[in-house]
This record gives sequence, C-alpha cells and structure tokens, in this order.
Amino acid sequence: MSFIASQYLPTSDSSGGKPTFFEIVAHEQILPGLKSASRYVLSLFAQSNFSLLPFLKYHDEIFLVFQLLTEHHYLENYDATFSEYLYNMKRVRTAPCKLWQSHYVSLLFSVVLPYFKQKIHAYYLELNEEQSDGANATWTAQAPQQHSTPATPAALGVRHFFSSPRFQYYFKKYWPYLNGTIEAFFFVYLLGYLFEDWKYHSPLFATQRLHLQRLTMHDLIQHKNNLIRKRVATIANLRNHTRYTILYKTLEYSIRLMYKVSDYSRALLLFLVFLFKFFEWYYASEHLRAPHKNVFIPDAPPKPPRCNNPARLPANNNLCPICKQERTNPTLLTKSGFVFCYKCIHRYLQEENACPVTALPATQKHLRRLFE
Repeated sequence: MSFIASQYLPTSDSSGGKPTFFEIVAHEQILPGLKSASRYVLSLFAQSNFSLLPFLKYHDEIFLVFQLLTEHHYLENYDATFSEYLYNMKRVRTAPCKLWQSHYVSLLFSVVLPYFKQKIHAYYLELNEEQSDGANATWTAQAPQQHSTPATPAALGVRHFFSSPRFQYYFKKYWPYLNGTIEAFFFVYLLGYLFEDWKYHSPLFATQRLHLQRLTMHDLIQHKNNLIRKRVATIANLRNHTRYTILYKTLEYSIRLMYKVSDYSRALLLFLVFLFKFFEWYYASEHLRAPHKNVFIPDAPPKPPRCNNPARLPANNNLCPICKQERTNPTLLTKSGFVFCYKCIHRYLQEENACPVTALPATQKHLRRLFE
C-alpha cells in the first residue's frame, strides 16, 4: 500500500508541495478498485443467497449513491475527495471561477460524469457481444427491409430510438473514436504533468481552475479542529431540543457511531482490501474446484407452455416456424429453444417481443447464432 506512508508523513512546508505523478495515478485507482472488489464480494454472496441479486443488478447505482455521499462529505470538510485526502492531498484554486467553485460541480466532474461514461462504454461492449453471438446484423443489411419509411425518435419513443438498428450502427461505429479522443486528451494532461510543464493533471481540474497540493501539518490540525466544532455543535443542537425523546437519543447515538466509522475510514479501507484478497484466495483454491460427491443436480426444466395461437410447427425440422421455408442463418431463441431464420425472428421480436411459438417474453438479447 503506497498510501500508508503518505498518510502519516504530511509535509512541514507551509505552502505544501506538488504531488508526484505516481501519487496522482494511484489515488485515481482506489475507488474503481474498491468498486470492483465490492461487486466481486457481493457476487460471491449472491451465489448462495438469491435475495442479494437485486443489489448485484443495481450495484453501480448503489455505489454511485455511496460515492456521492462520501465525496460530498470530504469535499465539504477537507476540500478533497476521499482518495485525495487518503494520500494527504487537497484541492487549491489557482484563479477565481464563480461558475465552477461549488462542491456540487466537483461532484459532477468527479462522480457523475465518470458514471455515465462507464455506462455508455458498457452499452458499447454489450452491443459488440450481441453482434459476436449473432444477435445483431449490420444496419446496412437490414435497412431496406425493416425501415421502409424513416423513423424518428418522436414516433418510436426514446427507448425504441436507442434500441433501433440505425442508432446502434452509428454508435458502434463512432463511439471508439470518441472514447479514444477523450482518453488521449486526459493522457496528454497527465504527460504534461509528469514532465512538470503543466500545473493541472486533468482537463476537468483545468476547467475548474483547481490543482492538487500536499496537506501541511497546519492543514491537518485545522481540519481536525473544524470537524470537532461541527460535531459538538450538531450534538448540542440535538440535546437542546425541547423534546429530547428516545428518538433524539437514538439519533444522537447513530450520529456518534457514524463519526467513529468516519474517523477509522482509512483502517476500514485496509480491512476491506485484505478481506477482498481473502475471498479471492478462498474461492480460487484448488480444493474448492474439485467436484463434490454430494452436489445436488436439479431436474431438467419442463417444456415451455404453448400460447393460445402458436405458430404451427412444420413437420420438417429444417423449416422455419415463421416463414415455413428452409432456414437461412439459423438462430436459436434461448427463451424457448426453437430455431428460426434470423431475419424472421429478429423482425418478429421487434414487433411482438415474445416467442412466436410459446409467447414467452423475449428480446434480441436472447438470440444465438447456430453454425451447422
């Protein structure tokens, strides 16, 4: 842990110092690593407790709320994010900038924008995975058949617009260039900071006229005194309330507990890292990979029920149930197990969102290409 030494050795210089390039890169990896570790641990527990699956599904959103609350607390009290304060750094404004001086703008740049960028890139990877599995054909090949008239977002709705082949085609084509340009822009700033030519290590910091500086001993003492004054005032306001009931006592103890957790957040982070490594070693052990004798194997699921007016299955298994012709580009619908022509089932799912034989809800994500 490279930050262990930095958190106990603040600089004695009254003006602080400039953090090194490696400290900048290291502190930016803390929260993404913590996010991956929490997802990994949650997925391990969800394998034995299915009630945790909703939390795993919305893990990114839950972590976003946690990160917003944490970063707001640190920006308001320490003028730094959690990872920056962990490395004994603070944000210093180099020039007055009324438009970007709010902590909420820093939250937008530090938390919200990276979240949306990650979601957009995950959507791009999902589209590429569907294409590799045969679930999507190119828009240029389908355009003459599926879009005889130009479709607009107002006609299709926002959701249908983003799921339309036209949008997906242009998105998959141009997003890598846009993402590469953004990453290159950030890399140029880091490179300039490495050679000590630029004061800002990120274009987001340059927009806000902020740069990072090491904490001094005076800063640490001042932060500690300000925090103690705020906590004493909060507890005093609770106790001076006219109706100091059990509810307010419970609230006071909860706030005190939250203060204790905040004071030991650094040690808690170390504990979580070692806990993650322990789970990673435990579940990757060779003795757990060996097959167990008493493993329960469930029965095969029953056949899916037929709908009231199903598509009549042809006698020849090589024919498509929709067009009744010999299958071209055979595609499996994983929801029901039936095989169709790719164009037939893709067009049917766009209109009905269900299997034509069983009427089970399905989308293009449930299509798999078959190679015969």
